[in-house]
Amino acid sequence: MEKRFKAENIELTDRQNNVLKTVIGNHIKSATPVGSRHISEKLGYSSATIRNVMSELEEMGFIDKPHTSAGRVPTCMGYRYYVNNLMELDAISRRQKDIIEREYYERRIETVEEMLRCISHLLSMLTRYAGIACVSSLKFYMEGASYMLDMPEFRDVDKMRILLELFDRKTELLKLLNEEDDSGGVRIHIGEDEKSGRLKDLSLISASYNIKQKHKGSLGILGPLRMDYASLIPLVDFVSRAIEEIINETEINCDW
Repeated sequence: MEKRFKAENIELTDRQNNVLKTVIGNHIKSATPVGSRHISEKLGYSSATIRNVMSELEEMGFIDKPHTSAGRVPTCMGYRYYVNNLMELDAISRRQKDIIEREYYERRIETVEEMLRCISHLLSMLTRYAGIACVSSLKFYMEGASYMLDMPEFRDVDKMRILLELFDRKTELLKLLNEEDDSGGVRIHIGEDEKSGRLKDLSLISASYNIKQKHKGSLGILGPLRMDYASLIPLVDFVSRAIEEIINETEINCDW
């Protein structure tokens, strides 16, 4: 008998989990709807079986069928379930660690502004998404927003407009970052599963860090729903811990 998993009072079988994980993995890489034939070749199930399972997942709200395609794409609910139940985190690469350590430890950071600029630039450079850094509600930096405009998701005029409006209303992002709790760790905000609706068609991976026990800062990566969560979550976690360490070793003025 197949093992079952619960998600918001919905039970998924092993087969459904395998199909959902494969749809999401392929969509993250391709940004295109995923067809049953590809899943069948990948998992070895018959095409008829895959079609049935994909119909079940669609009915439950984990995937959706765009009007112009026979394939399926993950929904916000599908991505949330993937992050909470199916994802296996990648290890941060040696190359990424070297870049982060070089950026932090070889550069003399003396002001909060320089620190935030460094964080947002580093996250953007490493991910090709928008890198964000802030301190409470006082200072906010975002770099790499232009990368988003080149992504397939935002060729749609309506989605691009929503994205540009969000960039203009940085206070919305600041509110999300400042909602970080004291439990530590990385938080993942996924599109429309945010009750506020502030991140339609977008995801934000964020973490907080302490500034000499006087202030709290936050940093994060803003990108499309199909971000590679498995590799980006460890990256955000590593950067937040690294910046906290380097802050405590420098003479940054925190009297503000």
